[in-house]
Amino acid sequence: MINNKLEIKYSSNFKKKGVFAIAYLLRGEELHELRGEKKYIPSEFSICIDSKFHIIDHFAIHLNHSDNPNSTITNNVLFAIKDIKVGEELTLNWDEHNAECALRMPEV
Repeated sequence: MINNKLEIKYSSNFKKKGVFAIAYLLRGEELHELRGEKKYIPSEFSICIDSKFHIIDHFAIHLNHSDNPNSTITNNVLFAIKDIKVGEELTLNWDEHNAECALRMPEV
């Protein structure tokens, strides 16, 4: 269990681990603050958090992709963007998140 509202377990939809609600989550609710070592260079498991840094958060790496997500990451915090029922898997649009992050990167 990550906190009293979220847990990591096997996702049959994605055939790998995922993040699931163990309490009803309201749209706009703050769910998790990303923590971990900040890196300048991205890796397969890092998450872009601002124009300079990526972070490896051992919880958020289990958020699976959806074109119709129910969560988003803003300012190092995972938020619900829809009401999420108990047992529902949290998803993130990784393509959109990474594209937005790339737009914030300084030009070289």
